Amino acid sequence: MLFISCLICTVVCLTCLVTSPFRGVLLLLALKPIIDASWNYSFGGYNLLQVTAVAAPLLLLPQILAKKSRVLDNQRWKYLAIGYLICNTLGLVMLLLHRPAEFAIPPAELVMRALNGFLGFFLLAFYFDDRAKFRYLLIALLVAGIFPALMGMYEGLTQAAWRGRQTVGLIRYVGLYHDGFNFRFYGFQTIAAILLYLSYFKPPKRWQVAGLIAYALCWLFVIFNINSKGAVVIACLWCLTWTVATRKIAYLLLIAVALLGVNLASNNIVFDRIETTLSKEIKFMQGELEDERYVLAGRGFIWEDYWQRWKKLDPELKIIGTGESLPVHNEFFRILIASGVIGLMTNILLLMIIGWMLLSRLWLRCTPINILALMIFQMWLVDCLGVHPGLYPSYQWFVWGMIGLAVTGVKGLDGMHSSLFEPARSVSPQLLY
Repeated sequence: MLFISCLICTVVCLTCLVTSPFRGVLLLLALKPIIDASWNYSFGGYNLLQVTAVAAPLLLLPQILAKKSRVLDNQRWKYLAIGYLICNTLGLVMLLLHRPAEFAIPPAELVMRALNGFLGFFLLAFYFDDRAKFRYLLIALLVAGIFPALMGMYEGLTQAAWRGRQTVGLIRYVGLYHDGFNFRFYGFQTIAAILLYLSYFKPPKRWQVAGLIAYALCWLFVIFNINSKGAVVIACLWCLTWTVATRKIAYLLLIAVALLGVNLASNNIVFDRIETTLSKEIKFMQGELEDERYVLAGRGFIWEDYWQRWKKLDPELKIIGTGESLPVHNEFFRILIASGVIGLMTNILLLMIIGWMLLSRLWLRCTPINILALMIFQMWLVDCLGVHPGLYPSYQWFVWGMIGLAVTGVKGLDGMHSSLFEPARSVSPQLLY
């Protein structure tokens, strides 16, 4: 039944991408969390996630690149997208030349994953570049969060884990997904959509606002139950960045009081769970854990193993890369192995440029979308330390897509603000483009 539902969603999305790309993109964003639940069902060696990851760039990139648009007119952003594509594909030539006996990920699949990242730089800015279309985008992202939120709430409230995932002795409630990353990503994606919707399209009725706030709280509960170190760090960064940038510092005190209240009401479960999740990192900082390889769920052992392998590579493979994307649990290390020193330096340079662009825009115009773009960029950097975000198509669509919207601008978006947000600075729009 699950697979049939996911198959129907996939067929509907692909059909709309062909007949009406704008509606197709909205449907793909809204239904992708459902499709992702079919990751362990395959036919002919392929699953529905791979089908959508191949179809999206093949169907959308030709249309985007063929038409004149605001996002393509931004030369700096276009060159950054090309640089991102290069740093993810540079080593494929060496991979095809050496042809190892068994590929960690087939070369064709690596190309499609990289093309999805390239697509992400243009996807949202191409289809949702004005206020009305941007509202449809936020609604699609809000709808996308419903299915995983219900799944996560059910597991959290019943404590019935559908899949056995654990970390430092704690159960990770990951629903029907492969691991907790899906819940983490879709949770923060939904929270970002809620913040933007309340900032730009605040509903006139209080119960609607209360519903969106309750929706965000449900997602915080789901994210809490995946017991993720990265999620804790991202949540703290997001709270700090949003409250400081919007000049709502008093909200930090309100959040702290609310957190203390929930912790007392739950018999100290909240703080105990967070302390257990970060136990190895805390012990290392206190000097009780001498081997730093145990932090970050023992990823240090993995990094050391692959580092020793990398040092034994031939010089040309170190420079250009082996082309293989191996499970090193670190995006920078993955790029170093796959695309060599050149690929890694390219990646670091473009991240520095993007970070500077976001900070510059935030300084000129402290608007909700500029703040969220910086917060999403922070999330990307945190995830780069422990997973491989450059291999996840829908994650790249969201991250680079929302940042692309902030960089290239949304027509008519910042003319009015709700009472939730007041801009700290405002300058002439001519200075921004």
